[in-house]
Amino acid sequence: ISSAMVSFRSSLSVPFCAAVFVFLQALLTGIHVTKMSSCLRTNDMAANSNIQSSFDEAKNTRSAFPDKPQFVFHVGPLKTGTTSIQDDLTTLNWHRFLELDNWYYAVRNHTFSGGEFIQSNLSRITVQNGNVQEFLDCFHAELTRLRKFNKNIVLSREIYSVNLSPHPEIYQQLHDRLSKDWDVTIVSGYRPYYDWIVSLWNQATKMDTFKYTDPSTWPWTHRNGEMHRVQALFPELYGWASSSGYFTDSIVDRASPYFPVHILDLREDGFSTRFFCDVLQAEHACAERKRRDQENGTTWANKAEADIIFYDAVGLNAASKGLVNMQKWNRFAVRNAIESHMEQELNQTASLHWPRVCPDEVALNDLLIKSIRLDAHLFPNENREQRDDALKAGFQKQLDRKGFCHVDLDAIL
Repeated sequence: ISSAMVSFRSSLSVPFCAAVFVFLQALLTGIHVTKMSSCLRTNDMAANSNIQSSFDEAKNTRSAFPDKPQFVFHVGPLKTGTTSIQDDLTTLNWHRFLELDNWYYAVRNHTFSGGEFIQSNLSRITVQNGNVQEFLDCFHAELTRLRKFNKNIVLSREIYSVNLSPHPEIYQQLHDRLSKDWDVTIVSGYRPYYDWIVSLWNQATKMDTFKYTDPSTWPWTHRNGEMHRVQALFPELYGWASSSGYFTDSIVDRASPYFPVHILDLREDGFSTRFFCDVLQAEHACAERKRRDQENGTTWANKAEADIIFYDAVGLNAASKGLVNMQKWNRFAVRNAIESHMEQELNQTASLHWPRVCPDEVALNDLLIKSIRLDAHLFPNENREQRDDALKAGFQKQLDRKGFCHVDLDAIL
């Protein structure tokens, strides 16, 4: 690791931690949280009046499906290819490949299945206000209702990696509720830790900055009048992420004593195809996904770049120094003007041509060592030399592209 990396301040930024939580909360935006009184209601069948009636009704229809159906619960974590898998699930479900394999994708919207629409509240049920019991009751009841359709069920939502994290006992409780009637598999995505924190920073910063539907409403300041500021990956997010409990290891460690856990490694080609072929073992969906791989490869959703964040950071810094008339120019217009000047007039980009502030060698070594340790913990039976070499090569690529570095605002303005 190059010793030329510039040292950084080691203080943890509370404002940025708050910004990350805003990002995590934004993932919950739009989720119609299902309460006990309505967690069984759907539009494709008459609502049950209570949980017990759902259990009784499902119990009387199980003879059509003599074996326990499968329930595959893909819980995240964030930034491990979950959106790509969900896009594939939606496509293969709509075109009825999953139906041919007797799989039902439990999504918030209508799902085509066997010539009819099945609706489910399952993906809308989350832990609210720490009420684990209500979550378990609703989640169990909705799965019990779906049991009568004689389908294997797959549920994929990365918010569960965040939502269930404060409750380490919840996987044992799910096991106690579900294992009698379902063969449950937990699926967790994985990418090297050093890649994960870069991707999480990129998405979290964008979500915090660009969560406003109308760009003209992007605020220059917080409600308390303090200027917004795009915080750096180091040390702000890194300090927070190191103790967040949202990475793959937390899911695996908590779930594996009670359920089989399948880890999808994003570094392996065709990770989404492996989800359909190896995890679901869905013959028709697997074949179709392989065909799409041959034509198009894996589609990466939410692939983020740092340039747009850097342009916004410079605009905010300029405004904080009185170089921008904030009454006349909104934040969106300033960011776009900087982007246009760099990329169209100068034919340059922020990530390639602007000076950067990078973490020092101690911090980088710590990050690499932690990434190798986590990989060894998650993949104990694989060739360590090969995996370590691959991790080091990937880490060097991040160094070469300065993926851990922030734009040097003081050098620019």
